[in-house]
Amino acid sequence: MDCQYLANTFSGKILNPVSKFMNKVYSSRNENPWLISGSPRSGTTWLAELIAEAEKNRLIWEPLQEGNSDKHSYNFSKRPLYNPIKKDEINDFQITFFDKLLSGENLNIHNLRLRAYSLNIFNTLGNRRLIIKFVRGNGVVGYLHEHFNIPKPVVIIRHPCAVIASQLRMGRWDDHPHIDENLIKLYPHIKSVIENASSLEERLAVTWAGDVLAAKLWENNIQIVYYEDLVLNGNVVLEKIFSEWGYNEVPENCLNKLNQPSSTSKIWWTSDSGMEKLKGWNKYLSEDQVTKIFATIKSMGVDDYDENSYLPKYNLQ
Repeated sequence: MDCQYLANTFSGKILNPVSKFMNKVYSSRNENPWLISGSPRSGTTWLAELIAEAEKNRLIWEPLQEGNSDKHSYNFSKRPLYNPIKKDEINDFQITFFDKLLSGENLNIHNLRLRAYSLNIFNTLGNRRLIIKFVRGNGVVGYLHEHFNIPKPVVIIRHPCAVIASQLRMGRWDDHPHIDENLIKLYPHIKSVIENASSLEERLAVTWAGDVLAAKLWENNIQIVYYEDLVLNGNVVLEKIFSEWGYNEVPENCLNKLNQPSSTSKIWWTSDSGMEKLKGWNKYLSEDQVTKIFATIKSMGVDDYDENSYLPKYNLQ
C-alpha cells in the first residue's frame, strides 16, 4: 500500500463528512449534476474546463481511476460497462458508489486535484454546481442519467490517431487493452481482435474502440460530441450541450475559453489554424501505425473516422 493511497484514504475521511454536512446546509446543491466522459487524451479536460466556466462549481476528477482509493472495494473493471439490455444484472453495491459520488461525498486528494490546485478544497464547502469528469465512464454515464434522473451526460470522441499519438507520447499505457467482459458478451466478435492486438498502438486502438462502442450502447441517454467539431465549431457544439441542459444561450465565459488550452495541454495550441491543430498527430505516427490502428478499430466495428480524413464522418461541416 503506497503513500498516495494512504493519503487519499485519509483525506477522504476528513473531506466527506464535511461535504455531507454541507449537503444538509444546501439541500439542493447536488441537483442536476453535469457529467463529462471520454477516452484519455480525447479532450475531456478541455471540455470540462470549458463547461465549468458556466457557473461556480465543484469539479470532481476521475472517480474511476486507481487514484480514487474509495473505488477499490467496489470491484470495478478498468472500463466498467453496464448492459442496457440486462439492467437487472447491474451490481447494486456499485450503485452505492455512484450514489455517494453524485452526492459529492466521494472526495479525496486525487479527485479534487489538490496536489496541483490546493484551493479546490474550498469549493467543496459552497452551494456550487457539481461537475464530474471521467476518462473511464463511457459505459456507465448513460445508466447514471437514467437511474438517477440527472441531465444527459456529455461523451466526447476524438480521432483515434490523435488520441493514441498523445497517449504514446505520455507513456504509461502498457496494461492495455481495457475492455469490460460485458462488452465482449455484447460483441463476441471483438474477442479475437483483442487477442490478436500485439503492438501497443493496436492495443490502445482496441481500448479506444471499446470506449466508443460502450458510449453508443447508451446513445439515447447521452450527448455525443466530437472533439474536431469542438475545435472548428465550438460555439455550435456548446449551444447544443447547454440547450439540452436548459440554457437559452451559451454562457459568455464558456465561449471566451474556447481559444484557450486545457490545463493538461499547452504545446498543441501554438498553431493558429483549427485544421492544423487537428493534423498534429501525423507527426508522431508512422504510416504503418496508422494502418494498424484503423484495421483494429474497423475490426472492432467502429467507423466514425476514415483513414484518409482528420474529421469524423458525422462532423458539423
